[in-house]
Amino acid sequence: MSLRSVTSDNFVIVDITGEPRVIGEVDFPSALTFLHEKAIYLHGGQQYHVAHLDFKERKAYVKEVDSDYYTDAVKYTQVRVLEVAQGERIARGGAASAIAHERAHGDVLVRSQVVGFKKIKFFTHEISATGNWSCRKTRCTRRRTG
Repeated sequence: MSLRSVTSDNFVIVDITGEPRVIGEVDFPSALTFLHEKAIYLHGGQQYHVAHLDFKERKAYVKEVDSDYYTDAVKYTQVRVLEVAQGERIARGGAASAIAHERAHGDVLVRSQVVGFKKIKFFTHEISATGNWSCRKTRCTRRRTG
């Protein structure tokens, strides 16, 4: 069982530089962020270019490279409150300058989508290119535990 996730939707990372070999495994949300096509994936101090992300087989095919950049996914996340089980208002400061906050426990819906990526140069951190990437939304419902 993978220590990264409790789901069976993990992606196996296959190095196809020479004879195909498995070099790792990541959970589904991490695959969308780190293993999108054209990504530079770092594993064991080695850079890999992601050649193909196979959703049906749950495999990412990578090749060893020596590049002068890394990639960073552009990800949008939306959080929506589904149900508030318990909550309270908190005021800080005096009565005239009270800043009110609300603290609550309950159920939320989290939706994330990777919409693109940036190529960032090592050392200078210059963004050398950007790319769009069409990917399905991931959805995660968090339930309270206590």
